Formats: sequence, structure tokens, C-alpha cells
Amino acid sequence: MELAGNQTLALIVGMLRDIIETHAARALTPEAIAATRTDLAVRSHKKLVDFIEAGEADKAMSHWREHVNSVAARMGAVMGERR
Repeated sequence: MELAGNQTLALIVGMLRDIIETHAARALTPEAIAATRTDLAVRSHKKLVDFIEAGEADKAMSHWREHVNSVAARMGAVMGERR
């Protein structure tokens, strides 16, 4: 974003990055990592690639939205009261 030349946008993106990194660091405790379903994540990423390779943009977008929402819900559950 810095290379785009828009200082305001670069500042906002930088703040969001810091918030996300802090949230992830707190959410990704050893317990949370142990509970991560890596097999599901790999299958989800493979499914996304399959949709893209097949030229099915709508299905890829829908699938990825579902994936991101699911991960966000799991991270929120792990965070509990620490949000």
C-alpha cells in the first residue's frame, strides 16, 4: 500500500495489519494450534484451487467466503473473553 502513494490508505492498512497480527498472536495459543484441523484446511484450499482451475469464479468466491467465515468463527471461539 505504501507504494501506491496514498498515505492515508497506507496508514489505515498498517493499523488493520497490526490489529490482525495482535489478534492472531493471542488466538493462536498452543491449545488453539493443537485443535486446528489442518486436514480440513488443506482440503478447503485444494477445493478453492480446483474451482479456480475449472474457471468457476462464483463457486470459488462462495467457497472462500465460507472458509474465511468459518475460520473467523473458530478464532472467535478460541479467543473467548479475550476479544
